[in-house]
Amino acid sequence: MLAFGLSFIFFRDTPDVFIALIMDMVTPCTDWYLVFTGIAGGSIALSTTFLPWNLFMQFISIPVAIFLFAGTVVEIQPYFFLESFLRVLLLPFIIAVLTRKIILYIKDENWFEQNILGRVGIFQSLFLMFAIMAMFASQGIILIENLGLVIRLIIPVTLFFIINFSVGQIIGRGFKLSYQEGTSLIFTILARNAPLALTIAVATFPDKPLIPLVLAVKSLIELPMLFAFSQLMLLFYSKKWWTNLT
Repeated sequence: MLAFGLSFIFFRDTPDVFIALIMDMVTPCTDWYLVFTGIAGGSIALSTTFLPWNLFMQFISIPVAIFLFAGTVVEIQPYFFLESFLRVLLLPFIIAVLTRKIILYIKDENWFEQNILGRVGIFQSLFLMFAIMAMFASQGIILIENLGLVIRLIIPVTLFFIINFSVGQIIGRGFKLSYQEGTSLIFTILARNAPLALTIAVATFPDKPLIPLVLAVKSLIELPMLFAFSQLMLLFYSKKWWTNLT
């Protein structure tokens, strides 16, 4: 409802942008939200349990949204789901397990916790900054050529994040979730998956270049905002503005 409401209010006169924004906003994330949860000090373990559900919802929400608002039936092939499952869940899990076993074979558990786990947060922030810089550098021409579209997208996208952040705060505090649990919930709600929506948009709407363009531009707006919200959550924690800090 929120995705439809914001898209209708701001882009009802631009059907392609209207469809693109809905496609993006109804698609839960399966990658970035884990990074920002970690940066903000949330529970990575809890967030990871949401990942299969988010992946499943991606393959339900996008076809339904396209059918309802564009009148187009989208058929997602089984191999596409399998490829996403392997790439998002199985492959990272195998790499993580093997890496941990190799390190523990060479070093002990204490060294692993102090030198690897203890510095993960620093590397997350560093690599995230590089990723954001790389995305802006690679898409710089698109941003310059479509500056008007970027400006028009900022307001509805910002409202989307502020409203969802507020909802996450209300739910987390209302159910007396710990800071780690509440942070995991908030970033699961906030983050969207533009890459998947972009892939489907290119295949489904080859004659509508504005749709994938909006999805690409929106992702460039989203990442800095997610980083800003992660810092806001850390501020809440440092100021003890969360009722249950355990």
